[in-house]
Amino acid sequence: MKRPSSFFLRNGLRLAMATGVMTCVAYGCGVFYNSDHSVRLRSHNLRDAGLLPRIPETRPFSAADIAKVPADDDRFWTLQENRESDFLECWRAARLALLRGDFETGERKLRETLERTECVNRPDSKEQELRNAAFDLLDALTARKQGVRAEDLVAYARFRVSMVEEPETNPSVEKRSGSINTDADETAPQAETWKMTDEERARGLAEFKPGPPLEDNVAYFKAALAFRNKDYHGAEEAFRQVVRRFPKSEKREAASFMIGVSILRQAGWADSTERLSEPDEDWKRARAYFDGFLREYPRGRYADDARGWRAFLDLRVGNRSGALIEYYRLLASPTENTRYRAAHSLALVRGRDTEADMVEVQRVLANEPAVARVYTYYELFNAYPEIDQLVFGDGESCSSSYATLNGRKTERVTTIRRLSDFSKKLGAGGDPVFILRSAMAAFLGKDDRAAADLAKRSLEKGLSGVEMHRALWVAGAAELRLHEYKAAVAHFKRLLAEHPDADFEERARRQLAITAEEMGDFDLALEQYFALEYDFDLAYLIDILMTPEQLHGFIERHPDHPQIDMLWYSLGVRYLRDERLDRARDALRRVTVKGAGYGYTFIAGKDGPRPGQRYKIGPPNDLGGSFSVDGIPANWVGFDLQTVEALEQFRQREDAALTRDEKAEVRYQKAGFLYQSGQFLFYNPALWGGSRYDRLYTSQVGDHYRAPGEEDILWRYQQDHENVSRALKVFLSVVDEFPDSKAAPDALYTAAVCQRRLWGYNDYWRSRYNVGQFAWARPVTFQDVKRVYPKYVFPHGTNGWEPMTRTVNGHAAWPPKPKPVPPKPFHIRAWNKVEKGWGIVSPPLGRAWTWTTDLLGTVFGFVFRLDLFVYLAGLAFAAWFFGFRAQRTFIQRLRELPPGNEPPPPVLLLPDFNLTTALGLRYFKFPVEVRDDWWSRLIFSLRWIGWWSRTRRGVTVLSHAMLHGGFAASIWWLCEMVWK
Repeated sequence: MKRPSSFFLRNGLRLAMATGVMTCVAYGCGVFYNSDHSVRLRSHNLRDAGLLPRIPETRPFSAADIAKVPADDDRFWTLQENRESDFLECWRAARLALLRGDFETGERKLRETLERTECVNRPDSKEQELRNAAFDLLDALTARKQGVRAEDLVAYARFRVSMVEEPETNPSVEKRSGSINTDADETAPQAETWKMTDEERARGLAEFKPGPPLEDNVAYFKAALAFRNKDYHGAEEAFRQVVRRFPKSEKREAASFMIGVSILRQAGWADSTERLSEPDEDWKRARAYFDGFLREYPRGRYADDARGWRAFLDLRVGNRSGALIEYYRLLASPTENTRYRAAHSLALVRGRDTEADMVEVQRVLANEPAVARVYTYYELFNAYPEIDQLVFGDGESCSSSYATLNGRKTERVTTIRRLSDFSKKLGAGGDPVFILRSAMAAFLGKDDRAAADLAKRSLEKGLSGVEMHRALWVAGAAELRLHEYKAAVAHFKRLLAEHPDADFEERARRQLAITAEEMGDFDLALEQYFALEYDFDLAYLIDILMTPEQLHGFIERHPDHPQIDMLWYSLGVRYLRDERLDRARDALRRVTVKGAGYGYTFIAGKDGPRPGQRYKIGPPNDLGGSFSVDGIPANWVGFDLQTVEALEQFRQREDAALTRDEKAEVRYQKAGFLYQSGQFLFYNPALWGGSRYDRLYTSQVGDHYRAPGEEDILWRYQQDHENVSRALKVFLSVVDEFPDSKAAPDALYTAAVCQRRLWGYNDYWRSRYNVGQFAWARPVTFQDVKRVYPKYVFPHGTNGWEPMTRTVNGHAAWPPKPKPVPPKPFHIRAWNKVEKGWGIVSPPLGRAWTWTTDLLGTVFGFVFRLDLFVYLAGLAFAAWFFGFRAQRTFIQRLRELPPGNEPPPPVLLLPDFNLTTALGLRYFKFPVEVRDDWWSRLIFSLRWIGWWSRTRRGVTVLSHAMLHGGFAASIWWLCEMVWK
């Protein structure tokens, strides 16, 4: 069996632990939030919340669908996928009931089908075709009261349903809808009887002879078949026959409307967007017909469709003001679906109109107050999608690409001014609603004083209901902009006292909270956030903006608050963060704990606190859900109390330390404890619920700062909250107060590690460091450590550095010191020093010696040769001179002897005879006869020298000569050695 990789054997546990830690951190950071259930986490400018909503342009669901599931529920969007199968289920059930002859069930299902398809946006869609069939069948069912035969009604239903082309549905969704398949399985033969070809339908209609109650329906049906087959001229004549033959029929209005549509279709440009240069005969004929139709049926079923076609005709000839007037009239229709379709049409055509067109629109609508109100509302909140970004903002943060164009901005300002003048003119007659619309226009145009005055004037005129709520909101919001906080608070409180609906109550409380924050009245702001259950805004206010004293004052003024335990716990964490340990302990002990909670704790041993993997993470908390957690768990409080005790131990140990080194070491250990205690030592899970960072990061997108210096307050909070940042501050204090202590180099090195970690901590810290803002305004690098402490040896790794134990990942941070070696003997150490010294001086001495020997060799060589020559020459001369003189003296003395006497020894004849010397010499004889020739003289001289060399003078002379010659010879030998 192959052995696993050694890497995984060594590091498998580490990888598993790292994965767990990253999971916990991700859980603690949460996800990216963006919600309207918050003042600071809204997707757009937070201060526009609560003005007025835009008119929706489309609504994909019916009222019955929305009644089933609220629009803010996740399941609401699932309905969009299943909607077609739902109304098809009703249609097929109605079809099956009619073919069976169960007319009561069929009528009920047909009405349910109409209810489920009430929001059709396209008139040529298959849903609209199905709705038309349902209307025709319901009209035919009215013939039951006139005595129609059941078989005739079933036959007509079969003809009518055969024309419907059902839209395709999602197979998985249709499979889920068991009732459709069940009915089809039970009555398969009957269910298929509605299908027929065009030939079968034509033949059946020719043979079909219904009674008088159904004649109008059959005649309308045949005309509709001709229209469907694009025989528009024949369809027009057939529809006119229906109008003439059946003046009291329920199909007369529909037939009259279809005459106008047939006229349009005959012109050939009903589906074209090409503009006519001038009205032609077809255009005039169609326009005259629809005008007459609206005079006859001003509130009929098809009146809105006729107005829509009339607006279409105006657009074809360039009469944009006339088209807009018709669309605004449709927008004021009591029919909900008509309003959605009108808003959708306006969204397509509005925006290319001139100022003259809009002036003409206002001139006509000034005589129609109901439509004028809708026009003002739409122009304020729908004509420019970016206009809702103007409230308390500059309009530059909107998402539309054309919002930055100068022409569009100029047009927007002109529109607001025109609407303001229009509303003031109409409101001059005393209509409070128009006065309120004028206030809204002034508010959007940033004329805050006019907006506040007009809103208050509309209130004085006697507004009621939702319009009064809107007026109160506009007055308060305008006064908030004007910094008239007391008046704004009064209007918002009055709005709340009027018991508005939930939506307006949320808007009022939201603005009241904003006003209270700008006033500095955090008590009022907290009350509103608690009522709104805006958990992030509560957390931001309690944990960041308020001081501990302000929070303590709120608790004392609200002793029976439902969230009193959470407030006491939050106050304890705030005191703990400020290291006011006695107050923190007192606040935490006031908390009534419930349950076990989440996270781990550390163990305080005999050697003081020991850090571990410390996490204090709360459960995730939905922004849309309730703020409060289910009580404060016991180990959250226990965790913080142990932290209090740990910090107290460090404080006591530092006070008890005697020397500066001891104090520095205790403070260094405290910083190491903070560094190694995880990310949640000063975290408040009751407020943040595991999503602090991402919510704070989201809140910085846009203009979310209101309090003076709030950005700096948040920066200071981030530095106090993060353990690494707090540890950095303590490490720097060690270096500043005890720079010569043993712990100072390690403290400065760990401070550099802290700065490195904080730079890559998250996006917030990176953004701060990238603009040159460092924690505690002290950028510390490893170069600074080397500069301040040049002899400091860095640990072999920064990742995994544990300052408390001075280890890296649990192992030694530095290599072990080598064992001491016994000292060498004195002579070896002395010789080593000599060798070391010689190695230093030998190069220059060698060069001097070489130069000197070269010079001496040259000088002494010459001197030696000269000296030797002079010496030998002098010695030869002395030998000859002294030998010759001695010989001459000896011969002379021999001659002076009397004849017959024996000659004396030679020494006796010499002038410097010495008895002592003579006694030590051997006696030798000279020849008696001495010849006077050179050879005899030489022999005599040599013998004399041999004898003389034994005398005192001779010994002196010879020894000097020998020494002199040996010295010269040795000098010569040394020179020869150097030369070689």
